Amino acid sequence: MVLPPEVLELIDSLRCEIQALRAENAELRRELQAVDEFDKEPWADALRATLLDANEAVQ
Repeated sequence: MVLPPEVLELIDSLRCEIQALRAENAELRRELQAVDEFDKEPWADALRATLLDANEAVQ
């Protein structure tokens, strides 16, 4: 099956968006870990765990 060029462009665009979101997610997890470790904010670890759970749910 041959896909039209528009569909291929959309797939490529979505792949790029997913990669960007994964990078942002990783950065946010690192920031939350730092807030938990250095600022001792109890909510940071809970939010980080929630992000990890959500990430696993969509994999």
